[in-house]
Amino acid sequence: MKEFLFILVGGGLGSILRYFIGELIPYYYKGKFPLGTFTADVLGCLAIGIFSALMQPTGLYDAFFVTGFCGGFTTFSSFSKESFLFFHTKENTLALVYAISTPIFGLIAVLIGYTLAGGNLAIL
Repeated sequence: MKEFLFILVGGGLGSILRYFIGELIPYYYKGKFPLGTFTADVLGCLAIGIFSALMQPTGLYDAFFVTGFCGGFTTFSSFSKESFLFFHTKENTLALVYAISTPIFGLIAVLIGYTLAGGNLAIL
């Protein structure tokens, strides 16, 4: 039961931060590219890389930071909707740039976060 509370609080904080980024970035950036969602997704990937290197894959800290915070903070459903809308409005180049760059930069951010936190990249 304690894990559910940690997930709830972490998810709430991640969601609030996601909302803040979604409001702040468009205030300064007026382009069509959904930079707020992109930023939240890449920062969430960086955070999950760091958290994954620093803690065991189970336990309360993992529940709070990985499942809760990162789960509430990242925005795959928003990314999918925005990609669809670009295709739907025939902005195919922007749709492809966004749909391809988000997972690439996300994966790079996880790698960087994991490495910065001292994670061992040796997989062989």
